[in-house]
Amino acid sequence: NFQILKIQQGESRLNMATEPDIFVLAAKTVKNDFKIAKDNISESKIKDYIAKCSELDSEIKQKIKTKLINKGKIIVWGAGMHTQRIIGRGLDLSEILFFVDSNTLYRGKNLYGVEIKGPADIREEKNPILISTYSYQEEIAHQIRQILKLDNEIIKLY
Repeated sequence: NFQILKIQQGESRLNMATEPDIFVLAAKTVKNDFKIAKDNISESKIKDYIAKCSELDSEIKQKIKTKLINKGKIIVWGAGMHTQRIIGRGLDLSEILFFVDSNTLYRGKNLYGVEIKGPADIREEKNPILISTYSYQEEIAHQIRQILKLDNEIIKLY
């Protein structure tokens, strides 16, 4: 029993990611005569999103294949959904020395049987670091170089 007074659609950018936003201003009413309006936008937007994801998956699979040639064991920075997704796209678990994540809830746990460590735990390691995130790649590269002062090779996917 709400009457919509105003709808505003937009997008928010967070680093490299774009998120859709919708803001609705409504007032409670006693009326009960609402109409259902067909959404003519979402279907095409979702199809576009799926097509772009498929294209990006192919690009990532190729980048993983070419960028990890002859690297030996690598450290993967990121233990979230992005990492789980690229493991399904060609990142070989046998090539991973360990995962690193800033989220303290992940530390000491395992992902696919591989240990997750904190950023401070990699100071002695000289293996290349694959940054596994879309949105925070540059921030993590900055943390590796400027904050942790590591000279490991950094492998970026984006």
